[in-house]
Amino acid sequence: MLIAVARVTIQDSLDYPGKQVITLGTVYDFNINTHVKELIRLYNRQSTDYRVELVTYDDPTSRAIDELELRLMCGEGPDLMELTGMYSA
Repeated sequence: MLIAVARVTIQDSLDYPGKQVITLGTVYDFNINTHVKELIRLYNRQSTDYRVELVTYDDPTSRAIDELELRLMCGEGPDLMELTGMYSA
């Protein structure tokens, strides 16, 4: 027989004035698999200081990489990059 004990404490949301947002950029949403999305969700639930937000550069005219390059050159790119499936021709 397995017995689990948990302690739950309710804290006022004012104790956490706001989380710093960390952006995770990807080109095309299908590159981020469900495992990575689940890891982001779990991290966001446990962290009291940071929140990871997924930013997808998915332009229907296939100019997503151009948009990402422009944002990076302007200093507006994501904090982190997921590069699965990206290659140079």
